[in-house]
Amino acid sequence: MTDEPQETDAGQDSADGGDVQQVKIKRGVNKVVLAAGILLFAVAAGGVFAVFEFIKGERQRDFQSWQVRLGIVAYSRAAAVEEWIDAEFAVMRELAENASLQLYMTELALFEGDRSLIDDEPEQATYLRNLLTATADRS
Repeated sequence: MTDEPQETDAGQDSADGGDVQQVKIKRGVNKVVLAAGILLFAVAAGGVFAVFEFIKGERQRDFQSWQVRLGIVAYSRAAAVEEWIDAEFAVMRELAENASLQLYMTELALFEGDRSLIDDEPEQATYLRNLLTATADRS
């Protein structure tokens, strides 16, 4: 045996009784490929971010559009309710301005609600009942 180092064949089989020595080859990192990979990842991440921002903007735009639509509907409904209330008050005003109704209510107030003391009370009550029924049917 000699003190010289023995070379081992990397392709030698362990079945031959020899030791297999694996040689690791150190490869350098290709900087161009690494830079291209980082750039590709950055562009993809930026694209995903831009898509999410676009979606957020579209949602905000749709939300504002619905707000405008609902505002228009609410405004038109409020106008319709106001018109209905005005029509109802017009009917009430018409009844309040009716001279026969004013006379009957004045007499009723003077006699403290005792209808038996009012002259022609049954005829007046029939007339006012017919007036109120006709007014109710009109409105």
